[in-house]
Amino acid sequence: MGKRTNEQDLQKVVDDNVLNAVSAASDELKGKSYGTLAEAIQAAGDEDPFFNPSLSQYREGLVINTDENLCKIKKVNVGRGTRTAWCITAPAGHLDENGKPVYDKAFNFYPSTLRKQIQVSDENGDPVLDENRNPKTCDATTVDPGNEVFAEARKLKDSVELLNYAVNKIFLVGKIARDFGPSNYVDKNGTNVPTGHKMTSAPSFKVIGE
Repeated sequence: MGKRTNEQDLQKVVDDNVLNAVSAASDELKGKSYGTLAEAIQAAGDEDPFFNPSLSQYREGLVINTDENLCKIKKVNVGRGTRTAWCITAPAGHLDENGKPVYDKAFNFYPSTLRKQIQVSDENGDPVLDENRNPKTCDATTVDPGNEVFAEARKLKDSVELLNYAVNKIFLVGKIARDFGPSNYVDKNGTNVPTGHKMTSAPSFKVIGE
């Protein structure tokens, strides 16, 4: 696994068009921006428990480069409620025929996706039970048993550790697990309660550089 690229190398790997796309994509997100990883880490110290937004834009073979010199880090509003999530807007692309990353777009990458676990729900938003009457879940290991990135991400105890783990890596998206998760939340006595479900995704990841 290679070492992190320096700034001179970055100019060869990611061109100005992609960096401009990263800035533009980040600007479109509503939320608080952080100029450096250190500032984001400090802000993540008083974080709520991990929150997983609904995902649909991931594709198998997608490459995401989270080098802190290339990315924009933001805490964004998710959905219509007051919930927020960390988002890293990063250069993304694919591997060429020689296995070399080619970056041609900007991508809004939620670090919580690395550890995402779907609570499988029925049409009323209630948990679906497995054969042992335990709540059924779906995650990266459903499509990639023993996935190392998921295992490492699930060990992390807070958003500080998650941001530190997610940044300064090159991720390759593998197979993607999909199932129905809870949706259409309503406030009942101060608690968000799902009233329906919708299809959501839990991609598997592999680290191919850092």
